[in-house]
Amino acid sequence: MTKLQIGVMGGAFHYTPKALEAAYIIRKEIAHEDAVLITGGTTGIPYQAARGAKEVGGVSIGISPAIDRKDHVEKFGKPTDAYDALIFTGMGYSGRNPINIRTCDGIIYIGGEAGTLNEFTNGLYEARVLGVLEGVGGITDRIRTIMQEFQTDHGSTVLYDTNPQNLVQRVFSEIRARDPKYLSHAVPLAAPDHRKSAGWKNE
Repeated sequence: MTKLQIGVMGGAFHYTPKALEAAYIIRKEIAHEDAVLITGGTTGIPYQAARGAKEVGGVSIGISPAIDRKDHVEKFGKPTDAYDALIFTGMGYSGRNPINIRTCDGIIYIGGEAGTLNEFTNGLYEARVLGVLEGVGGITDRIRTIMQEFQTDHGSTVLYDTNPQNLVQRVFSEIRARDPKYLSHAVPLAAPDHRKSAGWKNE
């Protein structure tokens, strides 16, 4: 069975400690579902999520704005160590983002800045399942208001939650409701399960 591909998008440069913790928790949830993690191959929130993959034997793919590995490291200053594979688009940030989103069955947004908002609007137009984590700072604390002010419908589903575990499970449930062929095939975690982290409230 083809594995689900779940994106984690968020701030590469500015983020809160709570957003970093959430990225780590969310990655473990994704690994528990035996899905592939997709990120922009960058620093910050996406990198934290990819690092979490290494600890539980998950697979992470980075969609890079660079033309090759040298460009990725030297020009863009991006890491390589947390990714199982990097796909070099050579299209810069704005060209990379649509490819990043189209590679995903669902996307989870954590904090972030203008680039994360761009990835969110791409997700809207690509009719993906979009999970927005609130309460961690950044643009994801404002997306609900933006959506209320500027309503648009291109077939996407937008889910909001303040609890990272709940958000991941809701995203997976919605993807499977859309396409039942993606039945749950959760696997045991390769590292201790820290999903019951203190400090996270149910919405």
